[in-house]
Amino acid sequence: MQLTLLKNPGILNGFGVTFFWQLGYALLYAYIAPFLLNVTSMRERQVSIALFAFGIATLIGSKFGGFMTDRVGIPKSLMSGMVVHVIALVLLSSIAKSTLVTIPLLMLWAFSAWSSGPGLQFNLVALAPEATGIMLSLYGSILQLSIAAAGGIGGIAAGGISIRAVSWIAAISVAIALILAVVSFSRKTSRRVIYESN
Repeated sequence: MQLTLLKNPGILNGFGVTFFWQLGYALLYAYIAPFLLNVTSMRERQVSIALFAFGIATLIGSKFGGFMTDRVGIPKSLMSGMVVHVIALVLLSSIAKSTLVTIPLLMLWAFSAWSSGPGLQFNLVALAPEATGIMLSLYGSILQLSIAAAGGIGGIAAGGISIRAVSWIAAISVAIALILAVVSFSRKTSRRVIYESN
């Protein structure tokens, strides 16, 4: 049954979105402490404060993501969250050089990243409502796979290039997820228009 679901291009695309979204998040999150200490020149005590603020933002983002998914629908909620996610990562990579700038950007990143979670899950369930349990199980597997990949890719980038490079690669990964989401939702819209015209 699982292999049959993965043969569906729409479902495969949905898991692709999930993979690259989580990969982008996990890449920087795995190296967040050295990133803050080396790139933004924070002190250890300031890093603790920044991570506390980060945690609060993830909670708010998750709740807001669920609310927006119900309010404006999956496509708008998911894609807007990813756009902000990419912007936050780019800004963290380029202008986060002081604590006063870094903490708000860190919270924006956390908020936007976690706001996409509910939309991703609802989207996958909507693609195969008859196999909700299997889809959510596969969703969890994709998340674990992307986290494992993030550890490897992040290690290579941090060791071979720099800690800052990790955040740029993370931004590129989320941008890929956004592109896949745009393609997926555009195809759905086109099919719906063709169906309605007939």
